[in-house]
Amino acid sequence: MKKIRVLHIVPTLNPGGAERVAVHIVTRLNPQRYEAAVVSLGRREGCDLDCLLDEAGVEVRYLGKPPGFDYRMYFRLHRTLRDHRPDVVHTHIQVSSLCVAIHASPKAHFTLAYNPQLSGARG
Repeated sequence: MKKIRVLHIVPTLNPGGAERVAVHIVTRLNPQRYEAAVVSLGRREGCDLDCLLDEAGVEVRYLGKPPGFDYRMYFRLHRTLRDHRPDVVHTHIQVSSLCVAIHASPKAHFTLAYNPQLSGARG
């Protein structure tokens, strides 16, 4: 059976709620059914989430986005999606607008899932 390629996209891997949810999902997917990877728009922070992904053997790609708007992220993310060729893209928090713009391309061949959890929610 062909594995389903899932790519999770987060703004950074700084320890936050959405980032923890993404790491929790990725590290618990059945590796016989899913091939999971993570894209962080930011840089490697060296935090516990980076270490958890390393220990689980999950591929992580860091795009190196500085604070504020950076138009190069559209191109970097598009290239990453083209190279990874995911079946499903799961975005977390504000990165969805980047993916929606790329998903609108006629060459995009993936299902987009957006998880707005924790964007202002209180527990």
